Formats: sequence, C-alpha cells, structure tokens
Amino acid sequence: MPEQTALPLQGLRVLDLTTSWAGPWCTKALGDLGADVIKIEAVQAYDLTRGPTGREDWRAYARRGAERPYERADTFLKPNRNKRGITLNLKDARGVELFRRLAAISDVVAENYAPGEMERFGIGFDALRALNPRLVLLRMPAIGASGPERDYVGFGSTLEMLSGITGLTGYAGGPPMKSGFWYGDPISGTHAAGAVMMALIEREATGSGQVVEVAQIEALTGFAADAVLQQSVNGRLFERTGNRDLVHAPQGCYETADEDAWIAICAQTDAEWRALARIIGRAEWSDDPALATADNRHARAGEIDAAIAVWACERTQAAAERELADAGVTAGAVYLNRQIFEDAHVRSRSFFEEVTPPVAGTHEYPSSAYVLDGARLATRRPAPTLGEHNREVLGDLLGLGDDAIAALERDHVIGAEPLVDVWAG
Repeated sequence: MPEQTALPLQGLRVLDLTTSWAGPWCTKALGDLGADVIKIEAVQAYDLTRGPTGREDWRAYARRGAERPYERADTFLKPNRNKRGITLNLKDARGVELFRRLAAISDVVAENYAPGEMERFGIGFDALRALNPRLVLLRMPAIGASGPERDYVGFGSTLEMLSGITGLTGYAGGPPMKSGFWYGDPISGTHAAGAVMMALIEREATGSGQVVEVAQIEALTGFAADAVLQQSVNGRLFERTGNRDLVHAPQGCYETADEDAWIAICAQTDAEWRALARIIGRAEWSDDPALATADNRHARAGEIDAAIAVWACERTQAAAERELADAGVTAGAVYLNRQIFEDAHVRSRSFFEEVTPPVAGTHEYPSSAYVLDGARLATRRPAPTLGEHNREVLGDLLGLGDDAIAALERDHVIGAEPLVDVWAG
C-alpha cells in the first residue's frame, strides 16, 4: 500500500485523561487520524490496563522478574498507540495548574472519571471554557452524567449486563450469558470518537467548543434495539435463541473434523436451503413441502441441526467452507485468533504491522482499520511508557526548564516510575 502523508486531524491536540479501554479506544482513533494525543496518568495511579486483570498467569509473569511488567500489558499497548505520555498528579495544585495551561492550548479534553470528579479537581467545563472557549470536552460516564444512578461505577462487563445485551445472549431455556468480551468499551469508544469529530466540525462554524457526553450504557443499549422494539411495539419479550435465528432456518455453528474448528451456516433463502439439503445428503428434504419455508424448518430445527452436524464433522473446516460456498450457501469458517493472524487475505492488506514499544519489544499488532486514498494508517509511535514524554511536553509546550521539572519529579507531581505498582500485589 502507498505511504500515508497528510492526516485528517493533523494539528489538533487532545488531552487524554481516560483510563481502562473505552476512553483510550476513542483517543486511539483520534491519534490514528493524526491528532497529537497526550495521555495523562499519575505516578500514584497509572492506567488500569497497565495492571493485571486477575489472571494468575499475568501475576506469575511479574513474579518471574520481568522488567517493568506495567509497560508490557497488551491491554494497554494496543489502545494507546499514537500517543505521547505524561504524568500529572491532579491532587496537587501544581499538577492542576500544569493541566490548565495545557488545556488552554489544546482542542479536546477527554475524560471518563466519575461524575463530578473534574469539578473537584477544579477543571470542570466552566473552568476550562474560561481558559479556552474553543475547547471540546468529552465526558464518558458509565451510566450517564445525570439521573439517579449517575454515581454508579461501571465496566465493560457490567454495562453489557445493564444494557440488555447479556439478557439476549444464551440458549433457549437457559440462563443469560456474558459474551466473554467487553463490548461496551470499544462500542462507546467508537461512538465517542465520532461525536468528538462532529463537535470539532461544529466548532468550525460557531467558533465555540462544547461538552460531548457519551454514556457508555446508552451506546451499548443501541445494539439491543430490535429487542427494545419487540417489547415496545408488540409487548413481547425477546427470547434467547442460541445460534439460531428468528427468521432464517437453519442457522447454526457446527464442529468440523479439525480440532476446535467450526463452521457457521445460515440458509437465508429457500433456494439456499434446498442446496444445503442436497449437500448434506438429504436430497429428499429439498423437495419436501413440509420443509419448504423457514417457518416449517424452525419446527424441525433439532432434526435438521443433527443432520448438518453429522455432515460437518466428516469434513475439514476448509473443505466444508469451500463446498458450501460453491453451492451458494451462506457459510463461513469460525476463526480462532491464530487463524486471523495467519489469514492470507488479511495479511495481503497490511493489517498487521511490527511495532516496538520500548520495554515490551518488537511484536506484530493489529494496525488501524482506516485506509485513506489506498494507504493504511500505520502506527506512528508505540504506546508510551509511564511519563515518557514529560520533559518533551512540559518543556516544549509549556517552557518549563530542567530545574522546574526536577522539582516536580522530586515531589512526585510528575515522574516515570509508579509509586504503587499493582503488579507487586
């Protein structure tokens, strides 16, 4: 692919106070598109994703003596590329003043603190607007900045449950099931990135910034819209169906002869059903009036699924996918992570790229999903180490000299080493 030159958000500066995944996912998108994103942590408390997630193998990794494990966590390295990193203790008046000076020369401030926290620091929107009327403030509260539950703390997993998504997930007659993935974070992060860019476009017309609020639960609840409509229009609860579909039949996920290799199949039309019946050796079904429509097939879904399962387990995943595709049946391999990583098509599009974070070393990472004028937006800089750009940002942007920076380091207003390392717990 050709090299990317000018970037859409080049020249914009973003102060990123967010932590965990949702906020950093938003600011990653802004950084990918060219914004100068300055990630702000503190030596008293670094980004949550730098630390272990409760997995014993991660803690064992730290106990084996790995150098600075908080600089190696993939959960931090991926969503924080294309950012500079500084530390500021916002519980110290000097840290707040430095932040105010940065906000005065920035375009966007992003935060996902609990409601009211920015005001307690003295950097709420009114205070920031007085410094910089063109500033856009992005707020990403879990539940929302208003309402009776505004002070509730939420994470991707809890938001998935509160949004109704978990209630839709699972098998018929079984309990709700968590997806296994924190959908709330990247979904709300993507919503937030789009909202910030719209606010910046509006600023061009009005000359004024504004507060942009993206409640993470509301961004995620939109993905349960069909269930909400089912209830509001028909007064009927949307029931869990496992891998089956309410309209198409058959639809399911079937294990093939390869180890832990599955194929997803969906007969979206009656013609696809007839082709599928012939492929699995049940040609008599293709002409059976009792199975001619999806409604009829739903009634015999168990019997049909059993026949497809027998057919699938006698073939490799690749052979099953090819045979179904040749017959015009909607189907696809269910990829494991390693298969995505090895996929020739994905690799031909330069999606994976080598990145070298200073401590973690060189590894391949997913690149940006953006391709502009045929050029993939490659990573310009790896995720920052803790406080990596303190001197660069505070010196170049704010004019602080070596003595002033040294005093701030001595008093732990800034720094490059954590005072509390959760990996040691």
